[in-house]
Amino acid sequence: MERGVTDQPPPPLLAISGLTKRFGPSTVLDNVSFAIPYNKVVGLVGENGAGKSTLLNLISGMLRQDSGEMFLHGKKYEPNGYKAACQLGIGRAFQEQALILNVPVYENLMLGHEERFLLAGVFLNRKAMIATAERMIREAGIDVDVRRAVGDYDRNCPSLPGTVLSDRSRTPGHPSRRTNFSSRQRS
Repeated sequence: MERGVTDQPPPPLLAISGLTKRFGPSTVLDNVSFAIPYNKVVGLVGENGAGKSTLLNLISGMLRQDSGEMFLHGKKYEPNGYKAACQLGIGRAFQEQALILNVPVYENLMLGHEERFLLAGVFLNRKAMIATAERMIREAGIDVDVRRAVGDYDRNCPSLPGTVLSDRSRTPGHPSRRTNFSSRQRS
């Protein structure tokens, strides 16, 4: 066997071990453990109040756990905020999406990720933002003009709740916040 080569399987993409979160006297998550392997889609299902949103808030850096550990790519993962989580490839698609109706689709899609599109550290590269948004919309199979205001479109589409592990190497600048739009215009 070659030096440095092992028969060990790779660590999971994301591993959660013994996660506990309390709010005052209420324990919302109690010793939660699971692993998400690479190239798998995992659903999180439970009743209202079961702790799904709290778990996603912990994973996306919006809350800190009281105990337990998280590992990303086999390395200890301790995001100190949502931005830090995003920089490591973890983002959150919120259940209640706060869209800005008078702002173009591309700007809504890039909210919170503007630093990825800075020129000289100061100016927004809007052409790159538009190109990225157009690619995202095209890959999602949605037919909208990303330059038009969100309010021009019917927003009676389901949201995409959950946490997204983005492949930043494949899609640079790809924000994890996603939005569904219908191509039907309002009258």
